[in-house]
Amino acid sequence: MGSPSLFKTLDNSVNYPKDLGEYLEWLWYQATEQRLKEEEIQDVLNILTEWVSLCEKNSPGGDMENI
Repeated sequence: MGSPSLFKTLDNSVNYPKDLGEYLEWLWYQATEQRLKEEEIQDVLNILTEWVSLCEKNSPGGDMENI
């Protein structure tokens, strides 16, 4: 899920959790097998987005320019 294009883009610009792909794969499975509603999928995507954002904000490289 998301390979290779999504992670190629992320690798070039964002520090993200190493397990992100597994969570996206889980979401894909849930969305198709459990027939999640669009808003349920969006809720999970919002949580994953916040996780990536926190990872990026807490990354030492993210603040190196401001030192």
